[in-house]
Amino acid sequence: MTGQRRNTLIGTAAGTLWALAVVILPGQAGLPFLPAPMTLPLAGLLPALVLAAMILRGAFPGPAAETDRGILLEASAQLVLALAVWPFVALSQGGAPVIVLGLSLGLSSLATWIGAHRAAGLRWAGFAGTLGATVLSGLWSLMLWLG
Repeated sequence: MTGQRRNTLIGTAAGTLWALAVVILPGQAGLPFLPAPMTLPLAGLLPALVLAAMILRGAFPGPAAETDRGILLEASAQLVLALAVWPFVALSQGGAPVIVLGLSLGLSSLATWIGAHRAAGLRWAGFAGTLGATVLSGLWSLMLWLG
């Protein structure tokens, strides 16, 4: 196995563990029930700031600009997925887990961005953390909703 493949697998495993923690820990922490309309805009604040930083950095020409645009496209797709899933999560579990998801999306997107420039393992950890947390929280909410 090559070093790059090993780093990718380790990063993906770390991101998956991060996603599991993001989904499980808010329920175990006993966070209060917060109404969805109050929390959804707040949850999107950090991811929006990270996207804004990516947009600003990608606007300047240079060798990193193309990488930044690719990561920006990836992060935008993650945010669209979040917009589709998080309202259901907020309605079924309350808004507190969605705030945790928003913080996680922002931090994981930042890890993806930094990893794209510095370390492939970090990029994959961030990607798995963003995608995994949103998908797992949606599946967990569906299981709770179905009873």
